[in-house]
Amino acid sequence: MARITQREKKRKQEAQNRAKAVEYALKHGNKSEAARLYLVSLASIKRWCKRYDGIPKARSVCCLINR
Repeated sequence: MARITQREKKRKQEAQNRAKAVEYALKHGNKSEAARLYLVSLASIKRWCKRYDGIPKARSVCCLINR
């Protein structure tokens, strides 16, 4: 059985948080508000929105992992 390391758990959680921030920004049409709400920079939100492919959360997380 494969062991999931702490680092892998953290990366997955961070990617899920990014997906939530992007979905919030796209749903509400306000990237600045999403940046404030999720405590990240506006530049990060813009970059993630550009990278986001529009697939529902579960499948879109992989596109938001740091490259």
